[in-house]
Amino acid sequence: ALLAALLPRLVATLAAQPDPDRALQRFDRLIFGLPAGIPLLSLLRHNPALIDRIGGILGSAPWLAEHLAATPSALEGLLLPSEGGETLRAGQHTREICALLRRRMDAAADTALAIEIAQRLVRGEEFRLATALLETTLDIDQVARAATALADTTLQRLLVRIVADHAARHGPPPGAGVVIVALGKAGSREMMAGSDLDLMLVYDPGEAGPGAAGYYSRLVHGLIGALTAPGRDGPLYAVDMRLRPSGSQGPVAVSLDAFIRYHAESAWVWERMALTRARVVTGPAPLRARVTAAIDAALHQHVP
Repeated sequence: ALLAALLPRLVATLAAQPDPDRALQRFDRLIFGLPAGIPLLSLLRHNPALIDRIGGILGSAPWLAEHLAATPSALEGLLLPSEGGETLRAGQHTREICALLRRRMDAAADTALAIEIAQRLVRGEEFRLATALLETTLDIDQVARAATALADTTLQRLLVRIVADHAARHGPPPGAGVVIVALGKAGSREMMAGSDLDLMLVYDPGEAGPGAAGYYSRLVHGLIGALTAPGRDGPLYAVDMRLRPSGSQGPVAVSLDAFIRYHAESAWVWERMALTRARVVTGPAPLRARVTAAIDAALHQHVP
């Protein structure tokens, strides 16, 4: 009886999609893929506008439809208002969700739980942003800024966790520490849902000697493992580090002196161009300032 009452509006909504048959197939997968405790038909009955929102997703955004079927909690986000007020509150919402992510990651009992919390929040917020873009309640610049802020917050809190874990096993970080440099779309704040993270990690060994390279290399592998760890909501981000000096042939963590020397002596023009979107995201403030200055100097060097 519940389905019969919904059928006229449901059929009309799915029929209005670019590919009605495909939209109907996705709705069928959604219905039968949800856990028994999720009363989707009841939700649709009490929130008729939800039919239009789900229909638009099923008809126009296959990966969002798959996410909706795999993540029932995403339905809660669709119950939020989608009128112009969401656009007006976009900046405030981003600050609030990043603050929530920060608090929950910091309060987690261990790094594994912090990663699980981040996976759930990041996936849910990316779904909300992608849906808002599809429905034009947020424009592409607003979505890009919000998605990048989410990634920045994740990197900031995760680096703190990884550094602490690494220090507990291998001793305190040698020298002046390590910073994360974002490049590509992450560096220029143009990320979208599902964007990779183009990263480079730069450290200053101070007087620690050659042993610092191994220390920071292991730390970076720990960070990459945390970002790409599988989970119920999927990994946080795919990571691409090929824009570091010497690309995939170079060390995963580069010393500041090696970075400066490489861009003074060996860098290709395209590598200099990649630095135009480089942005230091997190790490000790003094080292952040020095790496930012080194990037700026590399960009202003004369190219023979």
